[in-house]
Amino acid sequence: MCSSDLGFGWIYGSIATIVIIGMILLRKVNLPRVIGSSLLASLAFFLISNFGVWLSDHDYPINAAGLLLCYEMAIPFFKNTLMGDLVYSAVLFGGFEFALSRVPQLQKA
Repeated sequence: MCSSDLGFGWIYGSIATIVIIGMILLRKVNLPRVIGSSLLASLAFFLISNFGVWLSDHDYPINAAGLLLCYEMAIPFFKNTLMGDLVYSAVLFGGFEFALSRVPQLQKA
């Protein structure tokens, strides 16, 4: 198995962490929880996936300085992840709330 195949484990692990975050924080859906969950999901993905990059990419030394450098190099990508998560959360949760207001059958019994 090559090192790039092992990188998918970090991605899947970060997705599993995000699912757990959503299950815990979004038991009651409201605007602050959606925003907080979105921010926390973005941060979790950033920290976990880049930790995996640091372990598998031989361009970074395996020490604290190398880990910090890896995170520093990933900051420009984090901005896009953060914005994407916030926009998609607004569209999906806002769209569902809009649908609830228009389609009474979607309301809980």
